[in-house]
Amino acid sequence: MAKRNQYKLAVGSTNSVCSGTKLSGTETESGCVVVFDDATALIKAQRDAAWGEVARRLAHEIKNPLTPIQLSAERIRRRYLDKIEKDDREILDRATRTIAQQVESMKSMVNAFSDYAQPVISRPRRLDINTLIRDITELHVAHLTRIRFLFDLADDLPQIMTDPAGIRQVLNNLIINASDALGDKGGELKLSTRIDHAKDNLLVLELQDNGPGFPAKLLDRIFEPYVTPENLWQWTGTTD
Repeated sequence: MAKRNQYKLAVGSTNSVCSGTKLSGTETESGCVVVFDDATALIKAQRDAAWGEVARRLAHEIKNPLTPIQLSAERIRRRYLDKIEKDDREILDRATRTIAQQVESMKSMVNAFSDYAQPVISRPRRLDINTLIRDITELHVAHLTRIRFLFDLADDLPQIMTDPAGIRQVLNNLIINASDALGDKGGELKLSTRIDHAKDNLLVLELQDNGPGFPAKLLDRIFEPYVTPENLWQWTGTTD
């Protein structure tokens, strides 16, 4: 029986499986059959499934203690806030508010994990993309003071059908990523919209910062969660 060998190859963003079998022949004539199978989609599906399982388990483990923590902080606040001295009251007020805010933040993170672990349900509606951009960036402009936000939003854009929650998530993630890339020194972040008449009047939304950029070797992985040039576990990620 002919022996069959199999190898995995990665060329750029393509993953292939190479299988080869030597054919029986005479002493002077023989041959082999080599087959290349593109396994890129299969490997991506396996990777997404693995991330989904990790996200599901993390969301479950993190979510369980959040409600008791929040309820306990609220109970302490109601029971003692009006019964202690003014200085202690301010400390208790600030501490319990901080606990409540951080719990809400963790709940948002858990929901994000749950969204990744489950199929996303899109709810598109007709909207003005420029208005949505201004609404999303308003808080970032006030908070990220070391970053100069530049806007080049085309006038008279048509309304589009899209999921505002999905656009909001993507823009928030990209702005946070840009802030992390720019670091303490700050920099510029430009948001622009335009109509690309060369591509069937496609509406284009672009974000560009003047940070260090992404190394070429990581470009194929930018849609993976938590991929970053600095630390593979400290990146918000985007969605494809």
